Amino acid sequence: MTITGASFARWLAAQRRRDDPVGELARDVASDVASGCAAEPSTPEDCRTHVEDVHAAARYALDVVACAADEWRAAR
Repeated sequence: MTITGASFARWLAAQRRRDDPVGELARDVASDVASGCAAEPSTPEDCRTHVEDVHAAARYALDVVACAADEWRAAR
């Protein structure tokens, strides 16, 4: 789903139904926000910091955050 001009948090939330790594990231972030583990990520950098610091993310997860950031920037 494309949301032109959307904030990163809103764009990422709209990706939750995707059946790919970006959709999985969106669902994980939504779960963390709902549980109070994280605030909505205002930027891709906020998302990456959360994934690195809280979840000790593997390289693959950080690559998915970068992919989501690229898609979001392209949709703006």
